[in-house]
Amino acid sequence: MLQGWDPRRTLARMYWRRGFRLSIECLLKLPTNVDELCKRESQEETEMTIRGTFACGTAVLLMAGMATASDAFMDFSAINSVDANRALSLEDSSVQSLNLIELNSGELELSVKLGEENSRIRFSEHSNRTDDYQLLEQQADGSLLEIPAGPIMTYRGSDSMNPSLKAALSIEDDGFRVLVMLDDGKRWWVEPLAGKVRNALSTDYAVYRGIDIISPDGFCGVDDSYKLPVIDLEDMLPEGMTREVLAAEFVADTDYEFYQNYGSASAVENRINSLMNSINLLYENQHEIVHDIQAIVVRPENNDPYSSSSIETRLDQVRSVWNSIGNPAHDLVQLFSGQSFNGNTIGLAYVGAVCSSFEYSVVESDCCGSFGCATDLSNHELGHNWGADHCDCPSNTMNPSLTCANNFSTDSRGDISSFRNSIESCLDEFKGACCTTNGQCVFVSQTICDNAGGDYQGDGVECADVTCVDLTGACCLASGQCLDGQTSQACANTGGDYQGNGSDCSDVTCDQPEPTGACCLASGQCLQDQTAQECADAAGDYQGDETDCSNVECEQPEPTGACCTGVGDCLNSLTSAECSSSGGDWQGADTSCASVNCEPAQDYVEFHHAIVGPNLLSIDQENWTVDIYAAVDQGSRVDAIAGNAAQQKVISSSAGFYQDPNGGPTSVDINPNFYAFVPDLEWDSRVTIGALDQTGNQFGANNLGSVGIDWSSFENGGTLSVSNGTWYVLPTDSQGEAQAFISQDCSERYGVLVARLTAFELDSTISVEALVQGRDGFGNTWQDTDVHSFTYEPVLDCNENGVSDVCDILNGSSQDSDGNGVPDECDGDCLGDVNGDNIINVDDVLVTLGNYGGSGAGDANGDGQINVDDLLVILGEFGSDC
Repeated sequence: MLQGWDPRRTLARMYWRRGFRLSIECLLKLPTNVDELCKRESQEETEMTIRGTFACGTAVLLMAGMATASDAFMDFSAINSVDANRALSLEDSSVQSLNLIELNSGELELSVKLGEENSRIRFSEHSNRTDDYQLLEQQADGSLLEIPAGPIMTYRGSDSMNPSLKAALSIEDDGFRVLVMLDDGKRWWVEPLAGKVRNALSTDYAVYRGIDIISPDGFCGVDDSYKLPVIDLEDMLPEGMTREVLAAEFVADTDYEFYQNYGSASAVENRINSLMNSINLLYENQHEIVHDIQAIVVRPENNDPYSSSSIETRLDQVRSVWNSIGNPAHDLVQLFSGQSFNGNTIGLAYVGAVCSSFEYSVVESDCCGSFGCATDLSNHELGHNWGADHCDCPSNTMNPSLTCANNFSTDSRGDISSFRNSIESCLDEFKGACCTTNGQCVFVSQTICDNAGGDYQGDGVECADVTCVDLTGACCLASGQCLDGQTSQACANTGGDYQGNGSDCSDVTCDQPEPTGACCLASGQCLQDQTAQECADAAGDYQGDETDCSNVECEQPEPTGACCTGVGDCLNSLTSAECSSSGGDWQGADTSCASVNCEPAQDYVEFHHAIVGPNLLSIDQENWTVDIYAAVDQGSRVDAIAGNAAQQKVISSSAGFYQDPNGGPTSVDINPNFYAFVPDLEWDSRVTIGALDQTGNQFGANNLGSVGIDWSSFENGGTLSVSNGTWYVLPTDSQGEAQAFISQDCSERYGVLVARLTAFELDSTISVEALVQGRDGFGNTWQDTDVHSFTYEPVLDCNENGVSDVCDILNGSSQDSDGNGVPDECDGDCLGDVNGDNIINVDDVLVTLGNYGGSGAGDANGDGQINVDDLLVILGEFGSDC
C-alpha cells in the first residue's frame, strides 16, 4: 500500500532488486543525479552496507512502500495471480501488496490475508546459528577462509488473535519469505514476486497454501543401499516421555552452481539461513529437533570439489570432503546444489546417519519453483539422516517423489523420534527456567517456553535462581469492555489500555466510549463504529447510534476507473458510460492507469497441424494421421500442456481416435522397436512434447512426464477433456526447444510437436485446445491458450520428402515450369502431356488453347511460349499413353 510516490523509493527499490542495500543516510540525502550517488557509494561502502545492520535493510524494505502501524491489511496487487502461479509452479495463489512494519519495540509486523482470514503477525529476531557460527569462503587454493558474517535476518512470529499460529520470517536480497503453520496442519507461504514476474514491484508477494504447490517430477534416490545398520533401540525412551529439544550442529555446504544462482556470499548466506529458519520451525514442532547452523560454506569459483552431474557421485564427494580433518564440527552436513542432476533424482541422503561418518545429504535446492518446495526437499533428505524411510504418503514429506507438503506422517515422526532418542548423547540439550505469564516457573527448553508465551531465562538457569512475576492484568478495550488475565503485549495488540500487572477487572473502571454508528460518506462508502463528531469531521452523514453498515444503504455515486482508449493510451477517473462514449474499454471501478495494462495482449503460441497421410493403418476403415504443433517464436520452448478452470485441455475427433492396444496415451509409451511386429503402433494416437516416441526421436532422450490426467476416455478412442493435470518436461530438457517445421498451410514456422493423432473417417474434424506454458528466448516464462480445429485435405507428395507438392512449389523448394501443379522432378519425359494425367488427348489441346499466347501450363516444348509449336507437339503424340 503506497502512501504517496517518492522517487527515492523507486531508486531504493531498484537497488534492492540488484542486491544493494543503500545506507539510510545516503537515501535521505539522495541527490537528483544518480551518477553522483553512485560516486558517493564506493564498492567498499556498498559491501559494508550489504553486511550492515538489520535496521538499514529493514528501512529500505519499508521505503519501497512506506507503511505505518495504523495501516490495516494490505491491498491486493495489480499483478495477475496467473503470472505468479506460472512463476512458482502453483495451482492457485493470491497476489498481495505487503509491507513489513518496524515497531518501536524493534519487532516487525506483517498484515496478510490468509484465505478468508486477516492475520497480523508480530515477529521477533530468532537466530538459527551457534555461538561459533562461521561464514566460510573457498579460496583459489581450495582452503576455506572465514569472512565477516551478515546480520541475523531470521525471525519467529505469532498472532495474538490466533494462538495456534506459528510463523518463520526470513529476509533475503529480493524480499522476505514467510512460513505460517497452523495446528490443523495447514501451511501458508508468502514469497516475493519481484524478479520472477514481469513488472512486479518489490511490494508484490504471492500468498499460497501448501496444497496449492504443483508437485514436481522429481524423486529422492534413496534405496536400501543408503541405509546404515540399525541401532539397538531397546532402552529407548517412549516418544513423548520427555519434552526436551535436542540440537544438532549443522553445516550447510554449497557448490559453485548454487553460488551462480545467487551471485554473492551474502545472498547465499541469507538464502541458507532463510531455508533453515523454516526447516527448523517444522522440526521443532514435529520432532523437537533444532539444526543449529555451525557454518555455511560458499564456493564462488569453479574449483570446488564437486564436479559430477551424478547426484550419487556428489554425495560420495561430500562424504570425502567432510570426513577429512580441519573442518568445522558437525553432526550432519547438507550440500545445497545448483547443479541440474542427471535423470529425475533431485535429492539423496544416507538413512539413520546423524553423528556418524555418513551424516550427509545432497539437494538440487532450486529445482522446483517455490520456496515451499525448496524447504520440503531439504526436510525430506534431513528426514533420511534422522532415520526416516520412504512412505507411501503422497500428502507428506517422506513420499519418494517430492510433494512439497512440509508435513511428516505419524509413522515418519515415530521413526525420527526413535532415532533421535537413540543418539541423544551426541546431541545438545537446551533447558532453562521459563517464567509463565501467570508468574509460575517451569524448567523446559526455550522452544517450548516460547511456544507457550513464556519468558525464557537462559540455558541452564534454575527456577530456584529466578523470581517470576505475574505478567497479566486487566485490559480496558476501546469498547469499554474489560478483559482479565491479559499480558501487556496482548492488551496492546487489541488496542487496549493495560491496567498493570496483577490488576483485576473487579477493581478497575474502564472509560466508556461515545456511542457510535454507521457513517455514509459522499463517496458512497460506509464507515463502521464512528461517533457523530468523527462522521461530521469526515463530511459524512451519521446514521444514528448503534447503527451498522450492514443495515444501512449509503447513496452510491457512479463508479469511475481507468479507460483504455487505444493502444497504450489510458484515461483516469471515467465512468463506464464516459469511457464507452469515447470508444474506450473501461477497466472497472476504482482502477487507475498506473495499475492497468492498455497494451494489446501478446500471443505466445498458436496451434498448427501437418497431415502425415491417409489410410496408414492396416484396417479397412478410413483413417488419417496428423501431427499437432505448438508454434512459437524462434528460440522459444514449450514446457507444459495443461488445463484449468478457465481453459480446459481438449483433444477431440468427430469420428474418434485410433488407439493401439500396444501403445499408451503419451510418447513414452511408444516403443519403435515393435513397429516391425505391430506396424499400426507407429500411427497410435499419443500426446508429447517434442519427442515422437520413447527413444526421444529426434532428441536422443524422452523425459516427458504427466500428472493428474484421467486418460481413460482418450485411451478408449474418445475425447480427452480435463480441467486439471498436465504433461510436461523440465526447462533443461532439449525436447521442449522449438524446431523448424512446415505447417499444413505451407508456412515455415518454429514449434514443438505436442501430439500425433490418427482419426477415423476422412470427413472427420479434429479439435485441439489447451493452456500452454513455456519460455521465450530470454528465459522469461509465459502462458497462453489457443484453439484449433481442422479437417482432412488430400496430400500429394510425389518426391516423398515429407512436404506436400503444393508447399514445395509455393516455398520454392521445387519448380513447376509447366504450371501443371506437379514438381518438375516428378513430371517425367511424357512429351505433350501438359496436364500431367499421363494421357495425351483433347484435354491437353484444350489446356494449350486456353493459355495460348502466354506461358506455363500448355507449354509442351518447354520454350517458355505457348503457340502453334506446342499444338504440333501434342498432335504428334495424340492418343498415346505415357
